[in-house]
Amino acid sequence: MEIKRLGNSRLSIRISEPELTALGFSCEMVDCASQATQAMVLALLEIAEKEVGFQPEDCLVVRIEPLEDGGCLLLFSSPQDRPPRRWKVRRHAASPVIYAFSDVDALIGGSVKLFQRYAHRIRKSMLYRINGEWRLAVYPLDILENRSLAVLDEFGPRWGEGPVAAAWLDEHAELLIEKDAIDLLSSYFG
Repeated sequence: MEIKRLGNSRLSIRISEPELTALGFSCEMVDCASQATQAMVLALLEIAEKEVGFQPEDCLVVRIEPLEDGGCLLLFSSPQDRPPRRWKVRRHAASPVIYAFSDVDALIGGSVKLFQRYAHRIRKSMLYRINGEWRLAVYPLDILENRSLAVLDEFGPRWGEGPVAAAWLDEHAELLIEKDAIDLLSSYFG
């Protein structure tokens, strides 16, 4: 039997087939729901405490894997040991991304370039005017890659995102082009 402490609350126990047979088990017989397996695991934890000073916390995750030689590998870890997951917030396809342009040339240049490369990835676009500036609301279809938005990022900063920003624009800005603003700008100036 080989016992290794892998961290504060992580442990590895490698048991050969003869050692399992001496305990009255085989790797095929191991069933985590059976009381016999639970008793064997508790006995192995007591041995690990004596040999390497492993003292488990309240809760342990046990993973049992068969080995090629007929033995088993038991891995113990605390659920708190797992690194926190990084969640990627995905934007809903129906929510707009709004760009601000103070220069009409940048607006036209960005619209033409976006239309030439990724017109098939834009569901809807609208153009607004407020305080002498332009706001372009884009509803992209590529949620994960954001390639279409990367093109517009070269020409102007993002002003807002989501339905609240779009509602604010509807209320406070003058709507110039209600439908397919990128297509219309590209057809006139592209």
